[in-house]
Amino acid sequence: MATSEKSGLPNVGQVTSSSAGRYAFIDVLRGVAACLVVFQHGGESVGWFSTTTGIGPEVNFGQIGVLTFFLVSGFVIPLSLERANSLGKFWKHRAFRIYPLYLVIFALEFLRCIAGQGPFSLGAVHNLGLFFLSHLFFLQDYVYRPNFVGASWTLAMEFAWYIMLSAAFVIRANRRSVFLTVITVLGLLTLSAASYVLHLRIPLGRCGIMATCVVGLLFYRLHTSEISFRTFLILVGSIIGAIVPALYVGFGVFDRAEVATVQSVFISWGIAYLLFMGCYAARKQSVMRFRPLLALGTISYSVYLLHPLVESLISSMNVQGTVFMAILFLVTIVLSSLTYRYIEKPGIEYPRRVERKKQERLEIQAQALAND
Repeated sequence: MATSEKSGLPNVGQVTSSSAGRYAFIDVLRGVAACLVVFQHGGESVGWFSTTTGIGPEVNFGQIGVLTFFLVSGFVIPLSLERANSLGKFWKHRAFRIYPLYLVIFALEFLRCIAGQGPFSLGAVHNLGLFFLSHLFFLQDYVYRPNFVGASWTLAMEFAWYIMLSAAFVIRANRRSVFLTVITVLGLLTLSAASYVLHLRIPLGRCGIMATCVVGLLFYRLHTSEISFRTFLILVGSIIGAIVPALYVGFGVFDRAEVATVQSVFISWGIAYLLFMGCYAARKQSVMRFRPLLALGTISYSVYLLHPLVESLISSMNVQGTVFMAILFLVTIVLSSLTYRYIEKPGIEYPRRVERKKQERLEIQAQALAND
């Protein structure tokens, strides 16, 4: 079992990763999740399914993809935070990971808006200061401003997870799995009960996403042998037991136009959990080293953020059905490969390069002092 005493640092756990510091099964999951989201949005555009037609009333591929992404985030973010062992360092790396591509896509969409080519008119943008600030902190949905980066609503949830885990890190509770589970379960059940009794619509789906991140964290604790398999089953079972009534109240008691049926929610969330569990169980199998899936996982953030822009651009073309979907996937993947190489990767590498240079300067200074 990894302990803070062994590492000499208060919040560092055992880090076991694949080559180049990456887990292969995580990249596979990211690639699959990104493709599911693109398939959902593309399928809706060409009329293959909707909330009332086709397979739409039974399953939502976008929900499966998004939930998979958050299970992945629950697994990898504790690793990143504890490896950094510094909130400043952690947040710096996260900012340079998330913002460069996001800001580029936002700028492109804003320019399209100014040119009258995008899905929004400039007249829809009121109070430019609030408009830009809300997009900078991913709060546009909450202040009723046009969402210029279509898939970015999940980034608000992602940053909420960073904040929650950072708070746990500060009070040295980030590795107290039982404590985090109890807080998660009690919070989710309390909100579900309040929503049902008071007939008050609370975003229980998004609360369930936060709980899903904790499930991902528990998978990481199991992987690093910080909790036993029996403890893992009890804790994960408790959280799932709290998510089920939350989803029922959030999507069954309250009608949601964007959701077909509460059954489709349960099916979609269930598939996402099974997908993550299956890939984790098969993490040592050769399929988890399938290069196309690993490559998709590497560029998955670009795929996720870029595809709404690509979809909007090709919607004016006189193509439908399978041809539309083929163009959507092909163009998105090609552009995502480029944005990863020239935007994402330099952003990821920048804080690492700064830290290496700082370390080299310190080593030179230490050597100079030793030679005096």
